[in-house]
Amino acid sequence: FLEISAYVFFSGMWLIAIGILVAIMSRDVMRLGLGILMFTSGFCILEAAIEGSLFLYGLLNVSDLLLAVVIAHLATVTQEETGAARRRGEAP
Repeated sequence: FLEISAYVFFSGMWLIAIGILVAIMSRDVMRLGLGILMFTSGFCILEAAIEGSLFLYGLLNVSDLLLAVVIAHLATVTQEETGAARRRGEAP
């Protein structure tokens, strides 16, 4: 990390730290997903600053897109389960 400028290093580390904090403290699936995406964004900033490979940049973007699809799917499944529990009269 010595070859990275200070503002890039601290912005990446800040995003990683805030992403972990949001992911740990959230109970909602969407907030958990936001924390995970912030963590991966910080990691992508640091990795793109160290390695200038276009292939790596593409892989990181594809992984972010797949992660967003998985989070959206989990949020819909959770929302459907709570809706079904409300229809049956169960407490949420």
